[in-house]
Amino acid sequence: MLYNSTIAVIDNDNDIVSLFKEALEMSGYNVTAFTDPIKAFNHIKQQPKEYELVLSDYKMPSMNGLELCIKLIEFNPMIKVILMTAFINFEFDIPNFTCLIKPISIARLLQTVKDSLAQENTYANTIRKIKRKYNVIYNF
Repeated sequence: MLYNSTIAVIDNDNDIVSLFKEALEMSGYNVTAFTDPIKAFNHIKQQPKEYELVLSDYKMPSMNGLELCIKLIEFNPMIKVILMTAFINFEFDIPNFTCLIKPISIARLLQTVKDSLAQENTYANTIRKIKRKYNVIYNF
């Protein structure tokens, strides 16, 4: 069952976090919201298996969303990721890793979350693929 899944919503914009949290909760998901990526990372790494999906903004202070999600995947390779951005259109050749371009309608958000959670987990080489693909840009 997709509903009752636990999702972390991470964006430094409090209005976006509140809106997405409410929409996801009204659709039956358990949501924990964060406006600080470092706090989100510290919380989720304490219980990485609890979260099935991370919905994160890309551009945030102190740690960008891609860095955050890679670190979270290292703790839980089964976690699914939706990276939101208005600045860069990422083309991921990585299973269970999706990019959404802002602005994002609630209908599109809910459909993307549903589709992501329905995907089969195939994360065997996710970390290595991400690091290899973005090593030049992000210097992991």
